Parts: sequence; C-alpha cells; structure tokens
Amino acid sequence: MIEGTRKATYKGAERIATEHGLRLPHCLKLFGAFSRSPAQVSYGDAVHRISQLDSDLLSGVEVERVIELLYDMGFFGKITERATGGQPAVAPRKELQIHYAYVRPKPDFSENDRLTIHPMFWERFQIIPPRERQPMLGKPVD
Repeated sequence: MIEGTRKATYKGAERIATEHGLRLPHCLKLFGAFSRSPAQVSYGDAVHRISQLDSDLLSGVEVERVIELLYDMGFFGKITERATGGQPAVAPRKELQIHYAYVRPKPDFSENDRLTIHPMFWERFQIIPPRERQPMLGKPVD
C-alpha cells in the first residue's frame, strides 16, 4: 500500500509540475499542505492550505487548478448529498462523487463543497480520519 501511495503521489506531482512548469520537489510540497489535516475538508480550506505555502513555490500556480488536478488523480473525492429512494427522501445520504475513477467529469467546485482525502493517503500524510462513517468505505473509521 505504501509503495502504491508513493507512486500515486509522484505521478500527481509530475502532472502538476508539467502543467505549471515547476520542479518536482516543489510539487510534492503541495501534498504536504494537507499533512495532519482532517480527512474531510471544505473546498475553501483546501484552497487556503495551498495558498499558505511558500510564495516562491506558488509563483505562477493557479491554486484552484491544482485542486482540480488533485481531484483528477484521486487525492480528493467530492462529497455530495443524494436522496434515497424514489419517493420524497426521508433523509439524504452522503456519498462520494466518482472517487478515484478512470474517467471523471469536471468537478465544478464551489466554496461550500466538502472534499474527502482518499484513505490511501491517510498514513503517508498523517491525515486525521473522520469520526462519522466515511462514504463508500462501508464501515465506521475509529
């Protein structure tokens, strides 16, 4: 699992480096912005975390595009509310919108969106698991 996480992190960093003309070590620091963060963050918090990095690192970087690239590579999933059943919903349930799939629609993020960091990255970046049931995992995370 750790080897897969390392490969996924480097592949994502290479993609960001290519698109933004950055060096690979600088792109790896973008992932570090989420070290010790909660597994579920708001879109605004994700933007803020990246924006707080060294200004030399961020020169020429479009933070919103970086978040889209992290979503594309599966680092983030977007939590959506879906009604259950055909009748008026008793209660909506949270689920991930196409998390870590091969084909992803453009995420069209808004300030109020909730993002979740893929569990594969939790150990490497010391992510704090959610107390509530994690969407699509099928069991509560302690």
